Amino acid sequence: MTTDIVTTIAPDISTRNEVYNLGKVDILDDFCLSGISWALDRVGIENSRASVLRHVFSLISEKIPSLDIWLIAGSPSWQLDNRVTRYQKLWKALKSAGIEVSHAGKTLEVANTKEGNLKFFGAKLLSELSLVSAEKAIEDNTCSYLLAVPSDIELSSLLREGWSGEYNQFDHGLVKFVAQNNGLILKAFGAFDDVDVGFTAIGHPDLIRTLTG
Repeated sequence: MTTDIVTTIAPDISTRNEVYNLGKVDILDDFCLSGISWALDRVGIENSRASVLRHVFSLISEKIPSLDIWLIAGSPSWQLDNRVTRYQKLWKALKSAGIEVSHAGKTLEVANTKEGNLKFFGAKLLSELSLVSAEKAIEDNTCSYLLAVPSDIELSSLLREGWSGEYNQFDHGLVKFVAQNNGLILKAFGAFDDVDVGFTAIGHPDLIRTLTG
């Protein structure tokens, strides 16, 4: 099935390309970022995005074993600060909605407060056995991304900052984080009526070249 996955590369995503148009934003001065996408035709293939995720996870693990692969997710909207909300936080709330990321390693979770409301952001270190449940979480949570970062990178400050979760748009704060820490950020694409589904990754050009070499 991996032979059916279409890979597209963009050496510089600040210019017009077929992967992701970041445009001229203040990420890092004089810093070029590359992009790569992996797409699979949804029609006739069960669990297409999950198949792409398995391929991407295997590729990163094989080509750049120094990177840990995390699922990060967040509350899509502000919630009232009450006892139930504080008890459930992020991962318990997702579990109560039928989404539980299994076989994960280290788990992180923080609460951000604003004017009596809460947002939660969290991270789970993924293993190969986590991928099916992680794909479900990605599909159902617009604030979800995958991060592939060196194992010594601390994510707590990133979680405290939080991020946005617009469909088919990368949060610029997350992009800057991976650029500064020599990592990759990945976001799913493909809504229910799109022909193709898959993942787009952004990172330093050397990392993107390593994935395709």
